[in-house]
Amino acid sequence: MEKQYVTNNGMEIFHYPGNHLHSFCVSLYFKAGSLYETEAENGITHFLEHVVIRNINFLMGGKLYGHLDRLGLMFNACTYKEFVQFELTGARDHIREAMDVLVKVFEPICLPAAEIKIERNRIKAEIREEDEKNSLGFFTGNIVWEGTSLARSITGQSTRLDKMGKAVLQQAHSRLLSPANGFFYVTGHAREEDLAYLKQTVERYGSGSGSDLVPRSNFAPLPRSFFRRNGRVAVKKSKDTVVRFSFDIDTRKYSQAAYMLLYDILFDCENSKIHQALSEQSGYIYSFDPGLEQYSNIGNLYFQYEVQPARLLGSTEMVMKLFYDLKQGIRDELDYVKPAYIDNVELILDHASNLNWAQAYEGHILEKGSRDPKERKREYEAVSPEEITALAREVFTCKNLVVTVKGKKSKKLEQDLENIVRKLDEE
Repeated sequence: MEKQYVTNNGMEIFHYPGNHLHSFCVSLYFKAGSLYETEAENGITHFLEHVVIRNINFLMGGKLYGHLDRLGLMFNACTYKEFVQFELTGARDHIREAMDVLVKVFEPICLPAAEIKIERNRIKAEIREEDEKNSLGFFTGNIVWEGTSLARSITGQSTRLDKMGKAVLQQAHSRLLSPANGFFYVTGHAREEDLAYLKQTVERYGSGSGSDLVPRSNFAPLPRSFFRRNGRVAVKKSKDTVVRFSFDIDTRKYSQAAYMLLYDILFDCENSKIHQALSEQSGYIYSFDPGLEQYSNIGNLYFQYEVQPARLLGSTEMVMKLFYDLKQGIRDELDYVKPAYIDNVELILDHASNLNWAQAYEGHILEKGSRDPKERKREYEAVSPEEITALAREVFTCKNLVVTVKGKKSKKLEQDLENIVRKLDEE
C-alpha cells in the first residue's frame, strides 16, 4: 500500500514498499515541460534536465559518473510534455548513496558559462540528429494541438536555446525544479529509516520560488478544432509513405482501465487487431507505432505505419473497417487483454522501476491511477464489453479523426483518403 510523507519544506515523498526485492528505484518528478512553457521559454525544461546533471557532476568535482559506476547505480532522466523525471536505481545496499546524488538536483546552478555552452551544443546536436521537424509526428502535432503549447517540441529550437544563459537557467531552476513543484517516489527495497533519511536530507533545502507557482493541474489547452475535425486529411510531401491516424478523446468520460483495454485490443498484444489485420493476415506492414497522449481533460489516441505507396489506400480502408466494426460491438476481445491486468497484476511488484513509473505517472501526474494492485485489479475486472463498445462509438468518428500522410502529394490522393475516411460514420 502506498505511503505518503511530507517534508518541512512542503515536498511530498511517496513510498510503495517492496522489501522482498534486492533493488530499489528512487525517482524525482516535477510538473514542467512544454505544456507549461511560453513560446519564448520553450525547451527550457529539457535544457534544465541536461544542465542539472552536468551541475551535479561539477559539484562532485567531475566524479559523478565514476561514483555511479563504482556503486552499480543507474542514473536516468527524461523530459515529457507535462513533467520531467530523474531516476536512480541500484542494489538495496546503496539506496542512501543514490539519495545523496538525487537531492543535488535542488542545488543552485553554479556551472561556468563554458560548461553550459557545451550542454547547449549537445542539445543542438540532439535536435539535429533527431530531425523532429521533418517527422510525421511533428507535422501531425501542429494540426492536432494547433495554437496551443502542446504543438511545440520538448527540446525547443536551437535559436531560442542561445538566449537561455546562466541567469535564465538559474531562475527557471529555482522556480521549476523546486521542492514545492515536485515529489519523490520510492519503490523496491527501502526501509522506514531510509525514507526518514531522505526526508531529513530534502529538508536541508528551501521550498524555492516554486511555491509561487499556480498549482499545476495537468489540464491541456483545448485546440479550436478539437472534437470538430470532420475527418481532416493532410499530406506532407515526402519520398517515403507513412500514414498516421489520430483521434481526439475526452479522458474524463471513461475510466483509465477502459482506455487502456481499448488501446490493448487495438495495439498491444499478439492478437491485437491492428497487428493481425495489417501484418499477420495481409502482409501490408511489419510494424507500427501506437501511442496514447493523455492529460487530465483531453488526449489523443494514435498510431502510424510505413507502407508501400500502392497499398496506402487499401490499408486505410482496412483500418477504417476495423474501427467501424469495433463500434458495432465486441465479442471476446476482453478475454485476451484483461489477463495482463488481472492475472498478472502483481507482477509489477517484482520490478521497482516499472512500479515507480506506473504509480507516479498514473496516480500523481495523470491523477487517474489506483494506489494498490488489488484496487487496480478490481477496476479492470469491472470493465464490460458494453463499456468498450460505447467508448469505441464515442472515439471512432470523423469529428475526432485527423489522418496525416507523408508521401507523394496530390489532390486525388487527398480526395481518395477523404472518401475512405467518411465510411467511418456510415450507419
